[in-house]
Amino acid sequence: MTPTRFGTVSETDSQISFLHPIWVYVGRMTKIIQVRNVPDSVHETLRKRAAEERKSLSEYVLGELERLTSRPTMREALARIRQDEPIELSVSVAELVREGREERTDQIMEALGFDEESESHDH
Repeated sequence: MTPTRFGTVSETDSQISFLHPIWVYVGRMTKIIQVRNVPDSVHETLRKRAAEERKSLSEYVLGELERLTSRPTMREALARIRQDEPIELSVSVAELVREGREERTDQIMEALGFDEESESHDH
């Protein structure tokens, strides 16, 4: 491998690099995506966000695409869930929700300075 300003290249690439150094880089580029008919408002928003992060528009959009594809879609997530074995709960989901709400209410009442004894005497 031979170091260049674009990274390291194989001997084959370095043999053709005398033609033009950018050709070695282009040979290593990933795929190109072209998006047509981008509304002005979308383009302007992306351009501003890229500028805020001190990136080119291409760098910014690539980062957003990488972020988007790093997480499964809803369809992919549901397909994974369907492959899992069902979990048998000893209590119903409704009971778990009810218990959670009661615990939350108790925490709020305690934080507000109410206790169960003073509340029961007031009624």
